[in-house]
Parts: sequence; structure tokens; C-alpha cells
Amino acid sequence: MPNHKLHRNFNIILLCPIVVACLYYYLQIDLRMLGILTLAFIYATFFAHPDLDLANQIKLFSFTGIFTLPFRIFYAPFIKHRSKISHSLLWGTPSRILALVLFALLITFLYLCYQKLGSTGLHKNDLATIWQKVLIIAKVAGVSSWQLAIQHQTEIFFAIAGFYLADLGHLLLDKLR
Repeated sequence: MPNHKLHRNFNIILLCPIVVACLYYYLQIDLRMLGILTLAFIYATFFAHPDLDLANQIKLFSFTGIFTLPFRIFYAPFIKHRSKISHSLLWGTPSRILALVLFALLITFLYLCYQKLGSTGLHKNDLATIWQKVLIIAKVAGVSSWQLAIQHQTEIFFAIAGFYLADLGHLLLDKLR
């Protein structure tokens, strides 16, 4: 099984330029959309790859380690290495995006607890109220995100395609080794 450095180099040095060049020359894709695809591809290669089920093995206080925090909490404890979820094109990327969303909800909850602690003090009864606020924020964000998604379907398609292409490169290299 190739290590992360080999996966990263394969995706960034070989696969990404080939994909972008093919899309640009053969399909005449807009440069802005290619930029979105490329940025999503690079992000997925470095920080949202299928091997994040091993996130607990990365030093937390390193450049990459800080970015693994959402996956240490909401992904690695539940997903086994090289499982049908982590190493699947259908379920891999959505499961990592879900981990990021859950992490954002946790950060929101902790921020609201901290805010309450600073103003009137935090009591046991306040936790349920704060959690209800978090769910309201998530619902409002979901609705506004959905409206935003409808307006920017093409950009979202290319961003998701970037994630999936990075996963495809990772899985292809795993199969070849």
C-alpha cells in the first residue's frame, strides 16, 4: 500500500495536470471552473483523502495534524482503514464532508457555551437551550446553503468533481500497488 507522500505526489504532479489539461483542451471548460476543480482537488488530496481513517496516527500539532482534528473526532473512530466506506467513490467523500459539518456544529456549540459562560455563567440547564440554538443555526444555514447551491450549481459540481477525482487517483494508486 502506498504511503501518503506517494499518493500526494501522484495526485499533484501527475493526475491533476493531466485532468486539467484534458478538460481545458478537449472540453473547453471555463478557466474559473478549472480553478475551482483544481483547488478542490488539491484540498482533497492533502486534507480530505480516504486514509483519514488513520488521522490519529498523524501528529496533532503539525501543519497537517491540525487539519485532521475534525476527522479524529467524527471519522476515524467510526471508519475502519480501507473499508468499503473510506475507500469508496460513492461513500468516501460524502462521509468526510459529513465529518466536517459535524465538526462545525461542535465548534458552534462550544462557542455558544463559552459566550454563555462569559455573560451569566453556564449551568446544566443551559446546555439543552444552547444545543437548540445550534440546531436552529444549522437549519438556517442549511436553507440558505440550499438556495446558494441552486444559484451556483456549476461551481459546486466542479468542486465535488475535484474531490471525487482526487479520491479516484488515491484509489487507483491503491489498486495498482
